[in-house]
Amino acid sequence: MVLGDDDAELVADAIAALIAIDDPRCVSPLIVRLGDLRELGGGDHVAERVGAALTHFGEGALVLAFRAALEGDPDALRAHLPGYRDEIVRALLAVGGSFDLEARVHAVTALGRFGAREALPLLRDASKSMGMRTKYSTAARQAIREIEAQANLPRAAGSVPAPDRASTLPRPADASSPGPGGESLPRPADPDEDGAPPGGAGGGTSGARPRRRRPRPAPSSAARTTSPGRVRSR
Repeated sequence: MVLGDDDAELVADAIAALIAIDDPRCVSPLIVRLGDLRELGGGDHVAERVGAALTHFGEGALVLAFRAALEGDPDALRAHLPGYRDEIVRALLAVGGSFDLEARVHAVTALGRFGAREALPLLRDASKSMGMRTKYSTAARQAIREIEAQANLPRAAGSVPAPDRASTLPRPADASSPGPGGESLPRPADPDEDGAPPGGAGGGTSGARPRRRRPRPAPSSAARTTSPGRVRSR
């Protein structure tokens, strides 16, 4: 569409034509261009021409709210999000390509405030722009945190404190915990258990398992007893 053309003067002419046509269907594409801060020959910006057109179509309050957001008041746009959220987000994204640092900072702040997940790729790039300590990159990182918090997105490993990282790892199954049906998992067989109840015949402490004793083989006729309890073969 002509409104997205690289030639700012051509865009301005297209906006004037839309006003002359007086077709309200052009409101949505015009809102997207509110973030076009390119300068025109007369000293004003494309966004100002767009604002005049939107005011003509009865959206002057939205234009004022968008300008307030770029001056540091993102909440001014909240009342217009239900009807034009996609267009407003795209307009804020377009501000990221301008040379107005303050407007860019306020635009990414608004994107974070509104939880605009579609803005995450641009924000991640912005968070690394011109180093890690610029005003713009700092605002982009804050916006990323706000969007991830609102959308319950998983955080990167580096953002989780070391003592808490183990809690984010999957835990092995616990054989003693009930399964999906409420049953406990079977325990392995105990080779020392002969099925006698605890504390049964043979004595022992209550609750202890009785040990199975193997029978001794009978001494053969060729064996001679040398001492009690010992058998030696010839």
